[in-house]
Amino acid sequence: MAVPGSSGSHPGNDYYVNDLTGTIQRQGNRLLATALLASGWTGPYTWAEAKGLAAGLAATGATNPSGAGATPTPTSISGAAGTSGLTAFLARLSQASTWLRVAEVLLGVVLLAVGIARITNAVPIATQIAGAVK
Repeated sequence: MAVPGSSGSHPGNDYYVNDLTGTIQRQGNRLLATALLASGWTGPYTWAEAKGLAAGLAATGATNPSGAGATPTPTSISGAAGTSGLTAFLARLSQASTWLRVAEVLLGVVLLAVGIARITNAVPIATQIAGAVK
């Protein structure tokens, strides 16, 4: 049995790189690929791009060069995940789509609360609001 990554071709462009560890994973399932992206992986890349990115991360010390199973150093954790994660979070706060989603969630919560109060007649003011909406 051939060891993955040792020889042969690597078709497709569905390879993802973990920025903290420098590991590469192939994921063709769109749902699981989305989960990878949400958990800090980057991609999709071709095999050559993924190998280049992983090698670049190892050269800059952003990954754990001692291999699988070893504990990453605190510097590599804060440098690779902490700073980029905070930067990405702050960048999202300035996007209009983020605030649109926040408003949609808040409106949904209000509508649910009014609906539940209307059904149960638990809160008189909510019942009056629901009656006024009619």
